[in-house]
Amino acid sequence: LLSVEPYKPTSIALLLPLSGKLAKQAMTIRDGFLSAKPFDSLTTVHVLDTGLLELKDIENIIVERGVDFIVGPLEKETVISFQQSDVIRAVPRLNLNIPEILPTQLQNLARSYYFSLSPEDEIDQAIELFLEKEVKTPAVIYADNSLGRRLHERFNAAWYAATEKQAESIAFRNRSKLGEAVQQLLDVDASQARIAEMKRLFGAALETETRSRSDIDAVYVIANSQQTRLIKPFFDVNISAFGKRLPIYASSRSYVVDESTQQKRDLNGMFFTEMPWLIKNTEPQLHKLYETIGEQQTQLKKLFAFGHDAYELIFALKQLTILPSESFYGLTGKLSVKDNLAIKRQLSWSRYLQGKVIVQSEGSN
Repeated sequence: LLSVEPYKPTSIALLLPLSGKLAKQAMTIRDGFLSAKPFDSLTTVHVLDTGLLELKDIENIIVERGVDFIVGPLEKETVISFQQSDVIRAVPRLNLNIPEILPTQLQNLARSYYFSLSPEDEIDQAIELFLEKEVKTPAVIYADNSLGRRLHERFNAAWYAATEKQAESIAFRNRSKLGEAVQQLLDVDASQARIAEMKRLFGAALETETRSRSDIDAVYVIANSQQTRLIKPFFDVNISAFGKRLPIYASSRSYVVDESTQQKRDLNGMFFTEMPWLIKNTEPQLHKLYETIGEQQTQLKKLFAFGHDAYELIFALKQLTILPSESFYGLTGKLSVKDNLAIKRQLSWSRYLQGKVIVQSEGSN
């Protein structure tokens, strides 16, 4: 490890779509990237707009300015197309996305790393937790849209690979169907049907109480923050009074910066993953810096942290590659390098409790 010289670039090209539909997001990543650069650093950062410049123009700038490390591009299609360039392939780089399917020839490019805020990372982390906690019958409730279906498929594939069993699941198309989806998942609708039949046979005065199924031992929610705030109470009211507490887990999409106490109470008891920077309020000087240049939006704050970590990662990539068990603690999570040179990201587990967010220590969630 000591014999390996880390990357020490003197001229970095940051490739981002600073014009076009992703301009706002790209500018936030740029701001985060530059915020990580020490004031006394002699390294020069060349910010190049992939929305305006042609690949040939970018290649010329890389050669003319002696670029010795590339960060970006951001869009998946651009990552693939730029990898075909001999000029770009000759320079070590940290791509800010990873294609859905990584061609074999690109996997063999030893100096091409991939870093993204992929929501699949959180699915994998949830699966790891469920296996650790010996969950036997998890259930998934997910939004019936392209992202929801994609993440549900990832959960199913990972769970089956680990257990050779299919996970219970149900989708919902809109908010008005959430209650029905929860009741169907918990078999409460079947219980209600049995009660209706009993009352038909023995009279309406019969005292009854709906019963939810008891074999599910964890629920994972794949939904945005507004949907999750409706889903959680439905589980609370549909679990049998005499049934055991059903742990509910969700991704960072359930969390919003600057939530009110009441919003937190709506999700009381739920576990979720999120960037440590947003939950633990680490690096207060960076929060102050962000507030002067960015909007107080959850997604933009995440992108700022993403850019910041991209800069910090440059100087740790070689060491993390040699020691896959080692991690780098960034704003976006605990980062390590996988065999395919993609960055693995682990977030902090937290829990909503009595109007507050409580960070869980490892092994306690």
